[in-house]
Amino acid sequence: MKERYIKQVKNRLLLSREAEDSVLAGLRESFASAAEHGEGEAETIARLGPPRQFADEVMADLGGESFAAGRRQRAVRAAVLTALFAAALLVRTLVGPGLHEQGVHTYNLRPYLLFVAALSPLYYGLAGAVILALPSVWRDLRIRRGEVRRGMGLLCAALFLLLWGFLWIYLLGGFPTYAFSRAATFLLQYPVCFLPLGAGVFAGLNRR
Repeated sequence: MKERYIKQVKNRLLLSREAEDSVLAGLRESFASAAEHGEGEAETIARLGPPRQFADEVMADLGGESFAAGRRQRAVRAAVLTALFAAALLVRTLVGPGLHEQGVHTYNLRPYLLFVAALSPLYYGLAGAVILALPSVWRDLRIRRGEVRRGMGLLCAALFLLLWGFLWIYLLGGFPTYAFSRAATFLLQYPVCFLPLGAGVFAGLNRR
């Protein structure tokens, strides 16, 4: 019971390694001292409070503004990396097929191969960075379920506006390339794609 409680507290702590080790060592000492005075583990846990509450109080005491600032910095880094990865993915998806088709028709694949050679390292490098960055942000947010829902709602709203703006630019005469036209035509044929985004906005931002 004691080890489970300590593990749950550890999973919710968002502190430096040194601060986390110090908190857990102090928690073990509290259990040991309580046992010496005849207090059972269940009584000690009841006195300390739920793991979530204990971890929040510790982080409020030790972290303060530095903890909040660190969380914001991690979120900003992850957002920037994700945006760069999305841009690279968009370029690869919309420009690559057009260059390939043009190369097939002109029997000259050199522009397409140069495009792939230049973009692929950036694309996969950003993918690896995003894979490592997002779990840290998720760990920051998981103690605040409402924040996670709000973040998902904002993400859905951003995607909705991005796709909607993309569609209007196409309809007003922009994006003449074949690949962009194909993507816009898909959105026009299947506007139901906007349905889950709208539901995500409502579910994420309409919190009690």
